[in-house]
Amino acid sequence: MKKLICLVVFSLFLSTNIVSANAKIPSKFDNLILGLMDEPISDAVIDYYKDDTARFQYHWSKNHDVVEVDQSEKGNNLKAMFVVKIHIQAENNNNTLGVDTLTFGVTPGATGKNNKETKIKLLSYDHSNPIGNKE
Repeated sequence: MKKLICLVVFSLFLSTNIVSANAKIPSKFDNLILGLMDEPISDAVIDYYKDDTARFQYHWSKNHDVVEVDQSEKGNNLKAMFVVKIHIQAENNNNTLGVDTLTFGVTPGATGKNNKETKIKLLSYDHSNPIGNKE
């Protein structure tokens, strides 16, 4: 738990992503979610591209938020308590592999009688070829 808190605090203070002038400015909430989701995103990118050298950066855009969160509630039943959609740009060796959207189901562990570990499950990985790439 201490490691998780340190990771969140660290990610709030240090952001390695460059935000273009046209992109939406990330909020503290965005930074918190991105800090918590960093490892599952990295694992999903490596698995999708079948490439251990694949990395990602967040896809900041004026057209969408980099993080979108929806909550399951009466009348809006989702596949998990929270559905988190994250926009990224996947790359390896300075080559853009894709501009992708990852959707995760997140169920916090502190629900019910037993404190369980938070469950994060990749629900979908939507790939788009980078501009100029005709794969």
